Amino acid sequence: MIANTVLIWTAGAIALLAIGVGVLTLGASVWIYYIQGRSERVQTDLRLELFERLFADDPDWNGWIVTLSRVERDRLRVLLDEYLRKLRGTEHSRLRELASAIGILDQAMRNVDRGRHPFRALTWLALLKEPVDPDRLTSSGMTTPQLRAGAARVLYESDHPDASAIGTNLIVDSESLTAFGLDTLYRLNNGIETPLLTRLAEEADSWDEGLLVQVLIVLRYCNIGDVHGRLDWLPPLLTHTSPRVRAAAVGVVERHGWRGAYQSQIDIGTLLEDSEVAVRRDVYLLLSSWNTDRSAAWLRWAIATADETDGLALARAHMSHPRTDVTNSPAWLAPFVDWVLADEAVGRRRRMWGVSAAWS
Repeated sequence: MIANTVLIWTAGAIALLAIGVGVLTLGASVWIYYIQGRSERVQTDLRLELFERLFADDPDWNGWIVTLSRVERDRLRVLLDEYLRKLRGTEHSRLRELASAIGILDQAMRNVDRGRHPFRALTWLALLKEPVDPDRLTSSGMTTPQLRAGAARVLYESDHPDASAIGTNLIVDSESLTAFGLDTLYRLNNGIETPLLTRLAEEADSWDEGLLVQVLIVLRYCNIGDVHGRLDWLPPLLTHTSPRVRAAAVGVVERHGWRGAYQSQIDIGTLLEDSEVAVRRDVYLLLSSWNTDRSAAWLRWAIATADETDGLALARAHMSHPRTDVTNSPAWLAPFVDWVLADEAVGRRRRMWGVSAAWS
């Protein structure tokens, strides 16, 4: 009898607990739905007001901010983050004034000095294109690759006169680069100065393999104003012990080493006999991009001596070169030619210079 009574009370307690949890869950769901809906309505109203003031003769940011609640100010920061990335010119300058009025700029500078939420602080400074002294950026514990790239991006976005050199040093002095670091390094070196060339000339033989590959890939896509005498460090990398480095170096040669002075320093025959398939494939693409009789002759030699392992890459290179005739190709290459034609028919043609081995 006692056992039955305990069992009944236990079952009742469990049932009440289940009902209570259900009620709490339902209540929480309703509350969250209400809060989210209210937040969306607030953000919609703020966006309308923001754009009305943005294009007014006098936006009166200070007068507007004092009328906003804490929730509204938080949502306004979200809108600023969005539109500082999208707008340029006068509109961006006005948004900078709003960010200063709401306290974002001062808070970001304080956080940089204190090392508090540093990446978020650097993000705001970059979005605001705020000039910051490099010593102030580097004296606050920018030790990780992400933070060093962030500091470099601030210098780039604010058009600091020494952004290329200082920013490049900040990034490549890390052990490895993040995707954000790669993008920032490209922006800092895409142009006349290209301080990466100086660093490579001085330190390429001592860099970690991963860092060297990443830097070479960035350099492959940079525009360089004058390469005369600035690529003497490159030919030795074509015989580097790492196939990843050799492949990435081939990409730099394809883009910047086509000039006669550098072509004479490159042993194409050795590269075509490289033990790594990925390196050879990048060399075929390199030859197809050099519109010369010499590169056409090397491609024909490669086809005559290669086997089906390199067939698809050779077919692509052969068909891309304006001075080779695919109709004179050996019979074994014909299926690969058909493959390339099929790829082109559906828009699949891809030419990834100098990176096929770099990411293997």
